[in-house]
Amino acid sequence: MKCPLAADAILVRGVAEDGSDLVISRDYIKDGLRARAQDLVTQELGQRNDVEIHRALERQVDAEY
Repeated sequence: MKCPLAADAILVRGVAEDGSDLVISRDYIKDGLRARAQDLVTQELGQRNDVEIHRALERQVDAEY
């Protein structure tokens, strides 16, 4: 089930300190924000244990079929 708050697209606009257009690399948007979010969640909730990881993988496989 897809999270109702999940976004299919993100639009980021801004201005750099010098007044020029803010340019953020596509790779950072794609991977960097995800990695940062994972780090923040891990700090708040702690590491997942093996049972939690296994259950998440099972749900993912079930969702694909």
